[in-house]
This record gives sequence, C-alpha cells and structure tokens, in this order.
Amino acid sequence: MSLENEKIQEPVAEDGPQEPSNGTQEERPKEKKRKGHDEQVAKLQAEVASLRDQMVRSMAEAQNIQRRMREQHEEALKYAAQPVVTALLPVLDNLERSLASLEMGASPDKVLEGVRAIDRQLRQVLSSINVERIDAVGQEFNPEVHEALTTTVSEDHKENTVLAEIEPGYRMHGRVIRPARVQVNK
Repeated sequence: MSLENEKIQEPVAEDGPQEPSNGTQEERPKEKKRKGHDEQVAKLQAEVASLRDQMVRSMAEAQNIQRRMREQHEEALKYAAQPVVTALLPVLDNLERSLASLEMGASPDKVLEGVRAIDRQLRQVLSSINVERIDAVGQEFNPEVHEALTTTVSEDHKENTVLAEIEPGYRMHGRVIRPARVQVNK
C-alpha cells in the first residue's frame, strides 16, 4: 500500500465522531489554548530576560565592589606607615636642631644632652607602636631572638650564654622584627 492511498483520519473525540468543520467551533478552543500557551511563553521569556539583566547588573556591581576594595586596600598599604612617620618627624626636627647648634659652635656637652633627649624621644615613639628591645646580654642564646655573629670561650659564664650584644634586636607586638646580633659563649 502506498501512502497516497491511505486515508488520514481526523482524531475522534471521546464523545464520538464529529462532523468535519470549516474551522469555526473546533479550532477556537485550540486557538485559545495556543494563544494562552504563547502568552505564557512570552511572559516566561520576559521574566528570563529580566532575571538575566538583574544577574548581569549584580555581577557588574560585584566586580565594581571588588575593584573598589582592591583600590582601598592598596591605598591603605601605601599610607600604612603614615602614623609612624608623623610620630618620627619631631624626632627628626630635634636631630636637625642639634646638628645646627653643633655647627654654630654649641658646646659638645649641650649637643650631647640634646642627642640624649632625642634618643629618649625616639624610644618613646617606638614604644608607642609596641616596639621593644630584645634583652640579650646574660641571657641564654635563643636562635628565635638572637643571631650569633661570634663565639668565644669564657670560664666565667655558662655555655650558650650571650656575652655581648653587637647590634640590638627588636620585637613588635611580640614578633621579632630584627634579631639581636650577639657574641655567644661556647
């Protein structure tokens, strides 16, 4: 049998066969369903487009926030030392005054007195930012806070005792920022 000879039948409704129509009654419910379906699809497409737009805007805003945070972080790092520098400027001013007075012929005793005052002022600044000197002489050598530059033998001290401080070490908030460079008894 060829396909041309086969008769195509229209679907039969549950309540029995219906008369073929000219597109009046039977097509209207289908049209309404299709129209409702098309409206629903259009509504969902509009909602998807709106959500996509919101997502793109949110992603752009997140990128802007990240960029601003990065710029603020870089700015904070750039000027992180400003409070310390501000505290050190008076020390520098006093040092310059001492040097100028020495050049103008001030007595060495007066200049020495000024330098000692500057030393105290500098130590106060360091203390205000929690920088403290590491005790070394007479202490047991500790590689976490001391760096042995030389060793010597002394019968008067126990082994591994720091005999001399070549360069002082410092801690800031408990963290070693420079170990004390020392001479150790072996």
